Amino acid sequence: MTKTQGFTYPLNDAAFFSCFGSDLEIYRAAQATITRYGDDAGLHAAQRADELLAAGDMDGRAVWHRIERAIDELQRTAPGHGERAH
Repeated sequence: MTKTQGFTYPLNDAAFFSCFGSDLEIYRAAQATITRYGDDAGLHAAQRADELLAAGDMDGRAVWHRIERAIDELQRTAPGHGERAH
């Protein structure tokens, strides 16, 4: 286990990351990270991915990259190229 800014994460725990299979779960994790870290949420997610890479946990790294992309999308203020605003 590792503790990062108040959150405790298991480093090499496949069961922990297996619960992040669906896009809905990724977006929920992204929203929780934004709520906790605000504008630094994307940086936090990237740091977690790096920590997991250093620990050799490629599945965990992949999950945090997905969360990072979801954070970027949620924090975007304008539609991307070819997208429509809803």
